[in-house]
Amino acid sequence: MAQKLLFVKEYSMFNH
Repeated sequence: MAQKLLFVKEYSMFNH
């Protein structure tokens, strides 16, 4: 679960 949250955070940062 934590891995998914980290992935989303990284994705959001990259998308930004």
